[in-house]
Amino acid sequence: MSWIRPLKILWKGCVFSVLLPVDWTPARLQKRYKRFLADVTLPDGRCETVHCPNTGAMRDLLVKDSVVYLSHDGHAKRKYPYTWQAVQHNNTLVGVNTHLPNKIIKAALSQKVLPHFDMFDTIRAEVAETKGVRFDFLLSTPSEMCYVEVKNVHYQEKGVALFPDSPTERGVKHLKALMEKVRLGHRAALVYAVQRDDCHAFDTCQTFDPLYDATARKALDVGVEMCAYAFTLTPKGVSLKGALDVLKKQGDSKEKAPPTPGKAVCV
Repeated sequence: MSWIRPLKILWKGCVFSVLLPVDWTPARLQKRYKRFLADVTLPDGRCETVHCPNTGAMRDLLVKDSVVYLSHDGHAKRKYPYTWQAVQHNNTLVGVNTHLPNKIIKAALSQKVLPHFDMFDTIRAEVAETKGVRFDFLLSTPSEMCYVEVKNVHYQEKGVALFPDSPTERGVKHLKALMEKVRLGHRAALVYAVQRDDCHAFDTCQTFDPLYDATARKALDVGVEMCAYAFTLTPKGVSLKGALDVLKKQGDSKEKAPPTPGKAVCV
């Protein structure tokens, strides 16, 4: 069974958890290359080439001999049956699979776990309503629509989760498209899914992409909402730890805000 097929949703008190269909296999990282591939050493000493579902810089996460965790797909037609899911970094398990956040956020939206969005009854995924841009979700009620884009976050500095960790033209394009939706009278939100639980806040990263950082400031000031949620990963499942404080606030740029601006922090 593939690790990214339908997930089981559990409730433990007020913690939202998702069980993974298969166990992870530990290994040691040797190198990552060609964006989609990595070489690892399995517990039995075999060297295996695995699929890396992350095309980003993966800054600080590519240290040789780091403990990594793999899922296994027994499908005979797969050239690389193992997929890299997480890496141990500074005593924290960090998720590297960029496909996971959308699945977890969709499950959380469906279960109305995120108070900032719990008024919406209808969820549509992969919505293409702006030329050249596809939004991850469109949430709606009979009287309101909210466009949502989810971003995977795994980089941090001094307990602050940061996005992006490398220049992202696509990310800037999404910010501008969300700003346009606000100008048309709709709600629009960036949801940053932090695949680690050792952060207390979130911010956009000026160091690695000053254009994205500046555009994010403008987006906030015209009413685009920004939320960040931290997740705890284990080889058995993923749990929502809670919302992180978004350090950027409205008023950080000179962009004029609409009469009813969005919120910068989800609680």
